Amino acid sequence: MNTELYIMHAINEIGSLTFDQLNKFLFDTGIMEREDLLPPLASVKEKGFINQLLTPQGIALELSIKGEEFLASGGADINGEVKKQIAANADKYRALIRREQDYLAQYGEQSSGVVPINLSMRNNDKVILKISMATEDKATAKKICEDWVANSDKTYDAVWEAIAGGLPKPKFKTPRGEGAGAL
Repeated sequence: MNTELYIMHAINEIGSLTFDQLNKFLFDTGIMEREDLLPPLASVKEKGFINQLLTPQGIALELSIKGEEFLASGGADINGEVKKQIAANADKYRALIRREQDYLAQYGEQSSGVVPINLSMRNNDKVILKISMATEDKATAKKICEDWVANSDKTYDAVWEAIAGGLPKPKFKTPRGEGAGAL
């Protein structure tokens, strides 16, 4: 039941998460040792504690009303240190999720050995920048994709300056702020 509770507390603290985001949060932060989350996730879904919803990122998991009530009842308490660790990592991870939603990066491989890379930046549902390029190896493509997301706070300004230097930057209204390239 511990893994089920970790899943529920993580979703409760962060909000809706895809399966991949849940995995990254629990394992990359060291909250849990790596294990298969599918059986405990299926269990909490069968108990009615978690709902699935379709989002632009895919199927996401959220606490149901029954799940919220279960956690609020105190019957689902976990180790206080684990609870603190989940809370301490939640804000940082929410920002990472938001960044990954706004800055998309993908690569693939063709039979010719060329590795196409597609990078894009969104403002809400609108694509405001899209770059397609190619390299000859997956390692380079992977690094480019990782750096695109990791350096997203600088990306728009740098691209704008490179292609339209001196012209005023457009201002985008977003749920997270208003300003040039504010995503």
